[in-house]
Amino acid sequence: MSFRTGGLVGPLLLASCLLALSGFLLIEPSQVEITHHEMRSDTTQQRLRLVQLSDLHLHAFGEQEKLVVKHVNDQRPDLIVLTGDMIDRSDALPVLQEFIEALSPTPVYAIPGNWEHWSDLVKRNSNLSHFAPECAK
Repeated sequence: MSFRTGGLVGPLLLASCLLALSGFLLIEPSQVEITHHEMRSDTTQQRLRLVQLSDLHLHAFGEQEKLVVKHVNDQRPDLIVLTGDMIDRSDALPVLQEFIEALSPTPVYAIPGNWEHWSDLVKRNSNLSHFAPECAK
């Protein structure tokens, strides 16, 4: 008795691709990864707690974003740095502003990434007080 596998390969490959894509689209964006790094200096004993956030791609200030804010605030940082891809459309700027305000009173600085440049965010908005001074010009 022989089996034909040729008819199954295509549907199995398609199903595998769809499963991987669904994991990428549904699971990965909702994951929050927290890592801790400790650095020491021979020249100072002063301690600085910094939180760095990247690739937020904010579209709304919903439950997931509030969870990120809670995780950040639980760290009690001295400084928060947003390092690119906070939003990917200039009309999401109010969402970014709401997100930053929820992180108060901790100082927040932002460095635009490729998505902010592609959306002309820096050129269209002169009131980017949280962006690093060199980037807000």
